[in-house]
Amino acid sequence: MRTHSSPPHPSGSVAVVVALLLTILLGVMAFTIDAGYLYLKKNQYQNAVEAAAMAGVVALCENGQGYVEAVVRKIAEENGIPGDKGELTVNFGYYDETDAYSDFSKYKDFANEENMPADEYVNAVHVVYWSEALSLTGMGQDASISSTAVAYLKRIDMVSLDEDGEIQLGHNSIWNDVIFFSNGNIKYPQSASSGGGIYHAPEFNGCRLLAAGQIMSCPVDVVPYSWFWERMEVQWESGTAESGNDMWSGMDPITEVQPVNDDCMDEWRQKADLVYTPDQAGQDNILYFSDNNRYYIDPAGQHGVIFFDAESSANAVLQVGPWNNSGNTSSHSPNGYIIADLTLVATCSIKIINYQTTSTGSVSHLLHVGGEGENQVLFVSAQNIEVFPISSGDVDFEGTVFRTGGDFIQYDGGGEGERIQRFRVIADGSITGKYITSLTYIGSQGLNSLEAASRFGPPCPPVLTRLGRLEPVVQ
Repeated sequence: MRTHSSPPHPSGSVAVVVALLLTILLGVMAFTIDAGYLYLKKNQYQNAVEAAAMAGVVALCENGQGYVEAVVRKIAEENGIPGDKGELTVNFGYYDETDAYSDFSKYKDFANEENMPADEYVNAVHVVYWSEALSLTGMGQDASISSTAVAYLKRIDMVSLDEDGEIQLGHNSIWNDVIFFSNGNIKYPQSASSGGGIYHAPEFNGCRLLAAGQIMSCPVDVVPYSWFWERMEVQWESGTAESGNDMWSGMDPITEVQPVNDDCMDEWRQKADLVYTPDQAGQDNILYFSDNNRYYIDPAGQHGVIFFDAESSANAVLQVGPWNNSGNTSSHSPNGYIIADLTLVATCSIKIINYQTTSTGSVSHLLHVGGEGENQVLFVSAQNIEVFPISSGDVDFEGTVFRTGGDFIQYDGGGEGERIQRFRVIADGSITGKYITSLTYIGSQGLNSLEAASRFGPPCPPVLTRLGRLEPVVQ
């Protein structure tokens, strides 16, 4: 009798296969969960350090590095970085946005403060966060997460924010290491000559000219003004479009800069150490005199923020500078008057002029305005700012920033060949220069007859803040 054996039952083999597949599936799920978690935390921390770096660089010009670091840590924690876990470090240094230098030791365009170029200033905040990330599932390995970001102050030194405005650069001017930007046009005159001399076109050394409109060189007419004197007339309405390695037209306009409006004035008033109104003129040696809506202030020797509220005074002008009879000698030295470490804010136009003269009418002492570091001076006007030397070179700008809600206007020459004027301008309107004789306006000449530079530190106030790239140097 033949017997038949039953085939093996498959359930045992299937169970083994299912067990193996489940193990693999659980491993894949654990890996996916852990990887997703790490990616989520990495993204969260990266966003946090970027926000912290941007907040830090905004505060860089207002306070010391200790305050900036406190701001960075506060913003980092608010954006999800735990204050009691991991390690957050804040570094200060220089970001080389224009690639003026070769690669640095660690990053191509960023150097820590101890390794930055000697002639530069701290303009960047570098934030690094490192932490251990535990496996959520317990099936994967623990990992470390590192996030880093750098933010910097983008240098733009002469800025016109008016899309219908212009930056007008005049004859016989020399510009060293200045970055110009106009939401309208940038214009400068061509060279011209006559029996009275040669009018040289502006000279640009290490400068960049950027415009949302066009960059144009304009023709010039030299015409007689009297029997012994001639004048040049720049044909600003015509010209030739220019371009090159250091000139770019058609740029995206700057839109993120707060205008000098009522909100801006309110903020400055709240920060002020001294507040003056027109009725206080003549009560001290600071706001020492008034005459027909002109208010004369001598802030030499003062520090902090001085705010002048013109109130309802129509067409008021705050005139800045020493006067023969002002009586303020606290900052008077044989070398002149000094205004430093000061912010002067006015709701009206500001005019800067040196009235410290001798009996013959010549300037007896220079007016020195600003300097490096904490000695910088900031002028803020809701209307125009006018710089009006009585004679060539009697006002010396050594580290001055002008922020105006209207136009910035330079009258007459700035002292050609005498001293380098170090200043920056951020104007809601145009930046230009005018020429007058016997107090009669005779033409628009642009910023003329001066040698100027904008490299002084720190690079404040920040016009634009940007995130930089931390590209490692390949060793």
